[in-house]
Amino acid sequence: MDDVVDESKLLEAEAKVLKPFTPQVSGVAREASRKSSASAEGQHSAAAAAAHAEQLKGEANVRETVVYDSTGGSHYVGSSGTPSLFTLLCNLLLKRSLIPTLSFDNKITLFQNAAVRSQDYRAVSVSLLSHKTFPVIQLISSREIAEKLVNTFFDKVHPFYFIFQREAFSRLHSLFWQKLTVDDPAMDYTALDNPMCGCIFLVWSIASKMCDVVLERSDEIDEVLHLILPDATLGASTSSIQFLYLYATYLHSKKNRDASWNLIGLAIRQAMSLGLHRDMANDNTNAQIFWTLYQTELSLCSNFGRQSTINEEEITIGYPDLTNELSVSDGFKQYYLSTLKLSRFLSKIIKERRVATAQQPLSLINIERTLALKTQLNKLYYEINIKPMSQIVTVYDFKLSILYHHYMTLLTLPFLVFITTNNYKILSDETLLSIVQMGLQSAVIIAQTMDTTLHMSLDLHNGGISQDCMVGYISSLCLSLFCIYLCNGSNDTWEIPLDIQGTHVTLDKEATLVYISMISQFMQSYKLDSTTTRIAEVTQGLTKDLNAVLESQLSDMGFDLFTLQPAEQLVFDSLFSNNDIYLSDI
Repeated sequence: MDDVVDESKLLEAEAKVLKPFTPQVSGVAREASRKSSASAEGQHSAAAAAAHAEQLKGEANVRETVVYDSTGGSHYVGSSGTPSLFTLLCNLLLKRSLIPTLSFDNKITLFQNAAVRSQDYRAVSVSLLSHKTFPVIQLISSREIAEKLVNTFFDKVHPFYFIFQREAFSRLHSLFWQKLTVDDPAMDYTALDNPMCGCIFLVWSIASKMCDVVLERSDEIDEVLHLILPDATLGASTSSIQFLYLYATYLHSKKNRDASWNLIGLAIRQAMSLGLHRDMANDNTNAQIFWTLYQTELSLCSNFGRQSTINEEEITIGYPDLTNELSVSDGFKQYYLSTLKLSRFLSKIIKERRVATAQQPLSLINIERTLALKTQLNKLYYEINIKPMSQIVTVYDFKLSILYHHYMTLLTLPFLVFITTNNYKILSDETLLSIVQMGLQSAVIIAQTMDTTLHMSLDLHNGGISQDCMVGYISSLCLSLFCIYLCNGSNDTWEIPLDIQGTHVTLDKEATLVYISMISQFMQSYKLDSTTTRIAEVTQGLTKDLNAVLESQLSDMGFDLFTLQPAEQLVFDSLFSNNDIYLSDI
């Protein structure tokens, strides 16, 4: 009976491997394998793949992906996160070029374990708490400037961080100033609780980065936010959720992405504790808050390679009805609902990474699931009316287009990692070739769309540009990986044909550099926060270092199979099998 079970397991393992599967073996072993019979080769490949998968399962329990910030603090990053991909790409660049160092600092600096505070923050806190109306304190010179900042926030930022209803916030903002100037005991200031006051300060701070207003007392505002935070974390309310969301957005812009992820997770749990994810009441505000949190949390989880805390099966709340919302345009209403539908698809991608943990990248089940997701995404293209480049007119057309193609690149990333690190000959595998083309076509479309918008009068706001830059960054990583792949002389192609919205183009090494430069130029054309500035620096540096790789190739150094060192091998394994890794040299 045991023999029957073992045989069935072997047959299952063979069925899951897409032939031909090329395990990592030496050149001699590869030559011997080619001379063997087709049947024996298939059995050997299946057994090797199954054994390797079992080995990876064992390693997953003892190794985790940890990166360290400038203070030595540790941060878990999943194997599919951009920091892991970034580290692998840096290793590839250094291995494939003549230069000893990269043209940009390759340290991972976008994480912090603690907030940066001034040395005298205790004295500042005592001074702030001495105000009898704390936290209602005038930390801005005039109401006129405050109103300007509020208008800037709702015009330039809020459409892409849709957490408030403008009329409701304006009433609370007026109540804030009324308490500052009059403080009538007969007035009801209950709605102006500490978290809502924090929201007002955050709106000022975020908006000041989008206009010419300088907050002279910004350090004091930061300290007020620290003092308000305990109230927002210990009790769940609509205002506390909005505060945590805005504070997460603010910290993300200051290169404190891990704190941002933590606060978004807490906001999600508070929302669920209030039942905002359930259809228990037809409340547009609840729906708006929950779905905005949902989008942001999934985006951060995708970037960090972490699993979402949201259980899709528990969500019954419908999308908000913006029909009678007069403070937003019709174009925004359509854009917002379309992005919500796309975010549901991102949830599937993140879930797929978890389900496919034990599978090899070329296993039949991985191929089938990827193609199924591609089919679903293709249907969404028409359902939400994605505009081709030639028909993009508004900022919402632009953002929806690059977001859609961003998800296509995410589907392809594990396969790009595999073919690059294995020098896999893709022309002999039509299915794999089609998947690689799918992601590269989307990466090229993103680059071309960004380049096109620079010559248009689109009202691209600094408030939403960081999201666009992250999309461009991941596309540039995809293109960089493929450029390195093409630089290897042992591959079976020097270029790949693509269909870019009906136009046939050829993607070769030089073309990948052109497209990465388009993305870099787009980033450099806007006022960026510190996090996005760092991403822009890396993207710009990639073109220089890829040029160095091309120069190395021209020097006829004869690169064959890329040999991974032990620590790099762990990165390689984790990126396409989603196993956890531990790197001590990041």
